[in-house]
Amino acid sequence: MCEHTLSRRRLLGGAGAVLSVTVAGCLGESEPETDVEPISLDGGRGCDVCGMVIEGGYGPNGQVHYDGDYPDDRDGPAHYDSVRELYTDRFAQRQRGNEPIATFLTDYAAVDVEIERRDGDPYVAGTVAPETFIEPDDAVFVVESGVQGAMGSELLPFSEESAAAAFVGEHGGEIVESDEVTQTLVESL
Repeated sequence: MCEHTLSRRRLLGGAGAVLSVTVAGCLGESEPETDVEPISLDGGRGCDVCGMVIEGGYGPNGQVHYDGDYPDDRDGPAHYDSVRELYTDRFAQRQRGNEPIATFLTDYAAVDVEIERRDGDPYVAGTVAPETFIEPDDAVFVVESGVQGAMGSELLPFSEESAAAAFVGEHGGEIVESDEVTQTLVESL
């Protein structure tokens, strides 16, 4: 018996990968296939948008590996303490000609979701380990749950729709597919 299972999402996603990359590439929305792996966001790494230290913070975080010399102060990905900030900056960098080749986000289906109350508001714990990251195309997102991240309202990524649905059942919100994460949606949060 096989120890690995394929979700319907992964099976269908894999079957349509060539068509998706071709169509999305024409629209300028796809990242090329690479062998880039996520890195740990520990060791005092700060967010490239706001400067906050990522490790020990709240909410989902992520990294974007760009083609070329961005960020120009180091060899490696741009770091973000918020998925909302990641998407906002990624949209801006594309407009400046900095093309992402790989993006990785916290996967809340890969960790125990811990909610902490601060001043009456619920905050979700963050994680920085590379094995807890997922590519956006493999995720669904919970939005408008009221659960906060480092920068307030957040997009919470999950690799499993059932985990996202369980989160929504407990904390509210709405599930959106990765292709629904547009600049308009991100700016509305």
